[in-house]
Amino acid sequence: MKPKFKSTTAQFQTIIFASSDIPNVGDHDGDVSKTKLTERQKKILNLINESPTITGREMSETSPKK
Repeated sequence: MKPKFKSTTAQFQTIIFASSDIPNVGDHDGDVSKTKLTERQKKILNLINESPTITGREMSETSPKK
């Protein structure tokens, strides 16, 4: 399907439809189990899992820089 465009004087909206030939779109959002991560990336993900509201500044203060 082609995207739909809507606009008013206050906003512009684009609606993009998912392709129907891709099964189970969104079933694995956030799943990084098959992604090869560096140790630093793993530490960052662990920090986010432990504290979902952690800020970038807090993460930088928690992790030692190399």
